[in-house]
This record gives sequence, structure tokens and C-alpha cells, in this order.
Amino acid sequence: MCSRFDLNSPPGRLVERFGLLEPPPLPNRGVVRPTDLALVVRPGRAAGLCPWGVVVDWSPRPVINARAETLTKKPMFRRMLENRVVVPADHYTEWKADARGTKVPHHISRTDGNIMGLAGLVDGDGRFLLITCAPAESVAFIHNRMPAVLPDAGAEAAWLDGAVPFAELVEVLAPYPHALAVEVEGPRQGDLFG
Repeated sequence: MCSRFDLNSPPGRLVERFGLLEPPPLPNRGVVRPTDLALVVRPGRAAGLCPWGVVVDWSPRPVINARAETLTKKPMFRRMLENRVVVPADHYTEWKADARGTKVPHHISRTDGNIMGLAGLVDGDGRFLLITCAPAESVAFIHNRMPAVLPDAGAEAAWLDGAVPFAELVEVLAPYPHALAVEVEGPRQGDLFG
């Protein structure tokens, strides 16, 4: 579930969209995959780069996502609940098998073209993970989960406000309430006639 997202928006647009205090550092490439550095917005509207994925001793792979429904039940996540960040993304990608069984990327974004603010948590080592929730109605046909897209600037501000306890923010970790745009990636050169 959500193992890739893109951020190609220029620094000025990010400053305006998230009310940043200064132009943010940007990762070396627009496509962000687990273990890559990604831009995160921290409390106080400061932005920085953090690795995507929390290292755990019980798996060789980092934990990249956490289910909204179990955040307060699992000790690993409970420790992180007051270390909240917003992760900017132009779109995120989910794969869905086509009629031949080939997994096809579906790029999901806001219909208004604005940058999404994904809900994230940061661990003590400065690594982040994304929170997932049930899918919005417009993308449920692709996957049964989606990143928790914060619905508006007010929700983003509350998410970043350390004075707001996590218990008061649970309702923003819900399916995105507006329609989302879906762009299906076309066939690659080698797939044109296959």
C-alpha cells in the first residue's frame, strides 16, 4: 500500500501551499520510494528532508505505513503520536492488475491540481512513515487502503500543532472527503503489442 509518491512542485509553490518560512530543500528526484529522502513539513512550518521508513529489529524492511485504526494500539506507533509531520505529494501511486494480470500504476492526485498533504509520523531517529486509512470512494476500485490525505489547511495546521493531542485528531485520518483524480499509466514501449 502506497510505496511510491511524487513531488515535482517547485520550492515557491511549496512555500505558498504550506506556509513555509523559507524555501525547502528538495530530494534529488521527484519519485520517492521507501528509504529515499523526502520532504516533510514539521511543526512551526519548517521543512526538511527525512528518510521514508522506520527501521525495526523484527524485519529487514523498514515500516513505511501505519494503519490509522491501530495507531493507539501498537506501542511502536503510540510513541510517535505526538511527532507529527505533513508530507507533501503531487500524487501517490497504487498498482492494480489489468485483465492480463499485469500490475498497472495508477497515479492519484487531487482534482484541483493542488499539492496533497499526507499525514505522517516521525520516530526518534528522524525517519517517517505515512498513515493509511480506508480509501476514498473515488479510488476504492484500485486498493482497499490509501494514505491519509489531510482534507484542508485547518486539518494540516491542527496535525502539526503539538498542543493538540492526538486523540482530538483521529477524525482527520479518514478517507479523503473529495473526489480524487486517477491517471492510469499507459503501456511502456515494450508492452505496446503484448
